[in-house]
Amino acid sequence: MDSSKYRDGTCLKDSLCFIINKKPDVVPDFHKLPVTTWKLAFFSWIESQGLQRKETTERPDGQYIGIFRTYFKDSGQKGVLHAVVCKDQEVIFDILDPNNPIFRVGEFVKAFVIT
Repeated sequence: MDSSKYRDGTCLKDSLCFIINKKPDVVPDFHKLPVTTWKLAFFSWIESQGLQRKETTERPDGQYIGIFRTYFKDSGQKGVLHAVVCKDQEVIFDILDPNNPIFRVGEFVKAFVIT
């Protein structure tokens, strides 16, 4: 997936597309939903596709969507949460350019395992 096509707030959707090999136009825009309902919609949609999901605060083996805290590069203050695709402990897909001038990815928060 081309990181020049990144749209604000779509890192979870783009990471899910990478894992399940679907185009972004067939996956809902979960980031546009209220903060109180997006996760239920995310899990429901995954299950509607015949897939299983698991949420964990441990870094699992295999492939998963990793949620990380970001930090502003200029001030070091906490930024937003950011989703990437990991395999074991390595990031294998990140829609953001690692040289972006605004954020750096910080500590691991949780994982969504999709199978």
